[in-house]
Amino acid sequence: MKSFCLLTCTFLLVSLNTNGQSEVRPEPFSIFIDAGPALQQTNTGGAVIEFNPGYTFAYGYRAGVQFAWAGFDEHTVASYILTLDYYYFQNRRFRLSVGAGYGLYTNSFYSSPASLPPEEKLVYQNTGRMGGNIRLGLEWNHLSFRVAWHRAPNLYKYEYNTYYPPGISIFKGSYLALSIGIRIRGGYK
Repeated sequence: MKSFCLLTCTFLLVSLNTNGQSEVRPEPFSIFIDAGPALQQTNTGGAVIEFNPGYTFAYGYRAGVQFAWAGFDEHTVASYILTLDYYYFQNRRFRLSVGAGYGLYTNSFYSSPASLPPEEKLVYQNTGRMGGNIRLGLEWNHLSFRVAWHRAPNLYKYEYNTYYPPGISIFKGSYLALSIGIRIRGGYK
């Protein structure tokens, strides 16, 4: 009788901890925090930081808002984007996603010749224009790896001074971001 009770309890514990053929769904709310290098067409390197809260509203679809900041040698690009991701392949530990977003980009730079004192340095910034991104993501447990192309507007600086003839400097807004980060929540129930 003791062995029968022991076997029954063992099978009961095993059956409660296995999913069998029941459907496994991720938790609906998740936050991604990513950071990594950013590259531009002009071979300018920089860094990118992304914060992306979102909600899974249907199986495989995730809508969210992405706040990103990319800093380069002479300028920065900040973005506020509405995103939509679709997860192609899912299981408990591995997820592959493709997504796109559309939103507001601001591009700014500092006029910082070494001869100017700090109080005379100028900041140029556009008021913000629309842009978009496409991205490919890979998640493993709570780690995320993402590759994203941000198509942001360019910034034009008009220079009028006595030392050089008037001219236009163009700062590219578009960049490729390679980021690694973590997912908070959004695991499987």
